[in-house]
Amino acid sequence: YTTTPRRQWVQDWPGQIVLAVSSIFWTTGVTDAIQTPNGLKVFLDLSNSQIEELVELVRGKLSKSSRTTLRALTGIDVHARDVVTELDDLKVSATNELH
Repeated sequence: YTTTPRRQWVQDWPGQIVLAVSSIFWTTGVTDAIQTPNGLKVFLDLSNSQIEELVELVRGKLSKSSRTTLRALTGIDVHARDVVTELDDLKVSATNELH
């Protein structure tokens, strides 16, 4: 995930692995972003670019399993992006503010 471009990585691994690892990296990224000044805005930009990249992939030719994985991942990424937006709107600046 950290050494292969995400657009390739999501096609190289089975769907459940992609969803699980992506969720782990999202959680780590959000935790770091909360603790960094202006980090949530930066992470929101990253989230939007990742969603745009997935949409580009879905518009192209994919195997049935990749299309199924990307459909699920896109839904999760959109929800995750909305969570980051809300955290930023609430000015969350410490992980202990999440109860």
